[in-house]
Amino acid sequence: MNLDVPLSEDDKARLALALGRNANIERVAKIVALAGATEALDQATGRSVPSTIAEVRSHRIYCLVRQGMTLAEAEALVAYLFKVPAPAAKRMVMSAVARYSVELNADVNKAAAATLDDAEWNEDAERWEVAMPTAFIRDRFLDILSRGEQPDPSPARRGSIWQFPDETFAWLREQLGLEKKDVP
Repeated sequence: MNLDVPLSEDDKARLALALGRNANIERVAKIVALAGATEALDQATGRSVPSTIAEVRSHRIYCLVRQGMTLAEAEALVAYLFKVPAPAAKRMVMSAVARYSVELNADVNKAAAATLDDAEWNEDAERWEVAMPTAFIRDRFLDILSRGEQPDPSPARRGSIWQFPDETFAWLREQLGLEKKDVP
């Protein structure tokens, strides 16, 4: 099935306003269009039969993530789409990901892996610095780490950056099926 959805300059400007000028607007617009079509098909085929607005929103967020939207993008777009403050949008995304955890597990693991792959070694602190732009990824890491006996990571007090001891970082990567990343 091929769908042709026009994307006006006004639409691009509005998406840029919601997601920031550095966002890949064409990519996000495609994801939104595919998610909308998926949502409509899921309802038409009975795969999704929401009975409350919260269920509709949760399924809509699920469709966005299923089509390849990152969790950080979803949080920004949800705040804009549903006209809610950023903290409420984060809770809504977390709730949707939890609700559809089985279906989205591979997507969440991919996001978690990318987060760990982007980590940088801080020689002064002798720790890995991990930027965790979404609360869901942070909570996922902390949940996994709670099952082990490694030293706890700590906030670096610089935005969403957390510092991980090398043994904790290595153990977390192992739990997610990732190869060891050596200290440079």
